[in-house]
Amino acid sequence: MARIRWIRADVVTSCTQRTSERRFLFKPCPEVRKIIGASAARAQEKFPVKLYWLEANTNHIHYGIAPTDDSSEAATRFVRFRQLFNRLVAEEINRLFGKTGAVFGRPANDIHCLDDESVLSCFYYALTNPVKDGLCDSVAEWEGFSSYVFQTTDALAEFEYIDRTTWHLEGRRRPLQAYAKTALLLFTPLPGMEKLSDKSRRAHIAAEVAVREARFFAERRKSGRKAKNAAGRAKIKPMGMPKNRASWTPCPLCHAATIAAYEAYRVAYRAFLKAYRAASREYLSGKLLKVFPPSSLRPPIIRVFSTATAA
Repeated sequence: MARIRWIRADVVTSCTQRTSERRFLFKPCPEVRKIIGASAARAQEKFPVKLYWLEANTNHIHYGIAPTDDSSEAATRFVRFRQLFNRLVAEEINRLFGKTGAVFGRPANDIHCLDDESVLSCFYYALTNPVKDGLCDSVAEWEGFSSYVFQTTDALAEFEYIDRTTWHLEGRRRPLQAYAKTALLLFTPLPGMEKLSDKSRRAHIAAEVAVREARFFAERRKSGRKAKNAAGRAKIKPMGMPKNRASWTPCPLCHAATIAAYEAYRVAYRAFLKAYRAASREYLSGKLLKVFPPSSLRPPIIRVFSTATAA
């Protein structure tokens, strides 16, 4: 069951979104990389959010995100960004691979990172995830979408896409390529690194990634395993899936550097849930002006209309 959204601007939310049936729909290739980048850029252009990282493995996406401020409008944009991003990715992935149906599986796992230490841990985990999984020896050689090049160089995260909405509205009179546009994806500096110069921040991230890459390489060599090469990655089939069924592990309540911070969050979250559920009951019973706790959104009101006619 999905958690009630506690949309806080003072923490970074680490999100993991998996594909339906864990299929390899995000196989590393230029087309998929462009789809993910353009979809995020278009969603951010319409619904601004703070995006700290965005990484794609073969069957899941990691990203770090936060509202731009603690207003209800920013919380709404936070939700709308994710809805639009998922929809655009799903539409284009289905179009690319000639399939229909769901692209994403269950709702994303959203976990609050309470401090800079936790943010950095999630960031580097996401960034080096393909290396950890033995899909490549270094993040730099990964052909899937990664924010690495934008985090470590001055390259712009600019992506081209086709504005199919305008194409349809204009009656599809002109060729699709005439509706090509570009969108720029913006990454927010990681908490704790805001005061570093661009050069220092980039060098620090590259060095930390190199340390992790070396550790993963040593672990594979010790166990006699090798990472996939470019030819092996090219053979990944989008409709394929892992041979072994992944074991289910419980999602942590939050990421925190200390037990005290974790316990304080647990108490605060319980209080938030209690206040939200009480407000929700009153709101859905007809008290539409009911004030909800900060950092939350009202639930939708579902109206059922009968189509039956009198005999």
